[in-house]
Amino acid sequence: MRIYYFLLFILMASLVEAQMDTIHLSDVIVSDPRLKNQSKTQQVLILNDSVITKNSNSLTNLLNLNSSIYFKENGVGMVSSPSFRGTTAQQTSVLWNGISINSRFLGQSDFNSGTGINYDEIAIKPGGGSVIYGSGAIGGSVHLNNNLKFRKGLGVDLLAKYGSFNTLGLAGKFSNSNDRLSYNLSYARNSSDNDFEIESKNYINRNGQFWNNTFDGSLGYKLDARNQFSLFLQAYEDERHFAIVEEYATKTKYENQNFRGLLTWENRWNRLNSNFKLGYLNEDFKFYDRLEDNPTSHGKLNSLIGKYDGTFRINNQLNTSFLAEYTIDRAKGDGNSIVNPQRNTLNLAFLMSHQLLDKLYYEAGIRTEFTEDYESPLLYSFGVNYSPIKFYEAKFNISKNYRVPSFNDLYWEPGGNLDLKAENSLQFELGQNFTWKKNTLGVNLYYNDISDMIRWVPMSGFVWSPMNTDEVISKGVEVFTHLQKSFANHHLQLNANYSYTISINKATEKQLSYVPYHKANVALTHAYKDFSWFLQGMYVGDVFSTTDESEMFKIDKYQVWNAGVNYEFGSNYRINLGFKVNNLFNYYYQPLLYRPMPMRNYGLQLKINL
Repeated sequence: MRIYYFLLFILMASLVEAQMDTIHLSDVIVSDPRLKNQSKTQQVLILNDSVITKNSNSLTNLLNLNSSIYFKENGVGMVSSPSFRGTTAQQTSVLWNGISINSRFLGQSDFNSGTGINYDEIAIKPGGGSVIYGSGAIGGSVHLNNNLKFRKGLGVDLLAKYGSFNTLGLAGKFSNSNDRLSYNLSYARNSSDNDFEIESKNYINRNGQFWNNTFDGSLGYKLDARNQFSLFLQAYEDERHFAIVEEYATKTKYENQNFRGLLTWENRWNRLNSNFKLGYLNEDFKFYDRLEDNPTSHGKLNSLIGKYDGTFRINNQLNTSFLAEYTIDRAKGDGNSIVNPQRNTLNLAFLMSHQLLDKLYYEAGIRTEFTEDYESPLLYSFGVNYSPIKFYEAKFNISKNYRVPSFNDLYWEPGGNLDLKAENSLQFELGQNFTWKKNTLGVNLYYNDISDMIRWVPMSGFVWSPMNTDEVISKGVEVFTHLQKSFANHHLQLNANYSYTISINKATEKQLSYVPYHKANVALTHAYKDFSWFLQGMYVGDVFSTTDESEMFKIDKYQVWNAGVNYEFGSNYRINLGFKVNNLFNYYYQPLLYRPMPMRNYGLQLKINL
């Protein structure tokens, strides 16, 4: 699948490397500098390599066990939709190296259509971010970044996993860098028969098999002290059979192919730092309502994105930034889907950040959008960071955010609605952080007023259509902590998150469906010399699957615990052997009604760093 892109990439890297002269510049090209430079008034959680490796089968697993995001998962490997701070899946923005990759068809990302192992950094940013990241950043944003490192030499990382239900995971990464050139290539595959049984419920997970492949490549080149270029490529393909609830139900499946490319140029000239991005996104899906038939729905989409991000340093305390982004979307649908929609969008934003006093920092921004399909609101944000003493800081942020109608919302046949308005959100949040040594305790309070929420409602016969119907108040508290302690040859680490979420439809005064009031997770790791073990757990409170809070269709609270042990050895290269038990206490649970998850199961891991 598009393998010629990667062969060309390797050839380019080899030719460039042969002509390198020594030059001393910074060690890392950061693919999404705006995440680090304009996020001091909101919390940002960054997951490191060891956390990603423990839960590398899917992004759902990784984020479910290490963040406050709740996932409505249709089963292992099936469609997985997030709810961030009590919002919908379309109100969570997913960015790949700084550009939005939410599906233009659905307006959301499926967190089971990818793994974390391909990324150098995964960051979770709760709260509004539409001024910087555009549509969808209402509940929060998830950032998947590939950061290029220099002066690291040659590196090879290999990973193999095998577990219950013939579950297989393979990954490999090759990297090389010197003073001016850095490049890497990686591949990951996951597959599973996913045919688990639950004897107590007389249940067999039929037609649940899946596989996916991901190819990644990145290249960075530093022309001189002022100019550096980078190229990021990703190709993804999968096939997922959708598990059936009843033995004789019709079997369906879904095929997906995505390609992403991003070319960036960063230029430093006196006080102006400019970042140019040119991106290309391709979506291609097929849905089969019967396995043996031709696809019932088939959609393709091509997006071209041009983006400029310039920051001018007025002095050492005050920066101003200008963002401009132009996107061209062209889609084509066959069968029961959409017919050739298109959209051109221009976004303009102005930002500033100011270290007013040693202990007081603030940032502000405005953004406007121009498009043919709908009228977008003027967006704004303002935030303050106050740190009166060394170990304490307070953060306050207010923001106006939005979510544009997706192509399916506007153009689906039958039922699309061209008169839809963009969803709007006004959000307030207050955060407090306590930091001592390498330990952190944080608390967030937030209030989010969302209007013109888009809902698909029945019209006539079997036709449903989207309408701007709901107004929602989402409010709550988030608590997170990171603790670590080292003594002798022991190293202990504890990470924990807890969220209490109220997300109420104003008209009905009831909690939104698939939004739990309580969610918590914890991970404890203990390393001693070459041995380590970990215990991770997640608790989800009662969830209503219907909008009327019917007790009959309530999903009972559940908890899941995993445990694992690892042994690492080797001198010139490191070998890590691991064993993991999932659902350690063999609990029965289902994140989606009638979609149970596996009981206790096992996995083996072999990781080699050359």
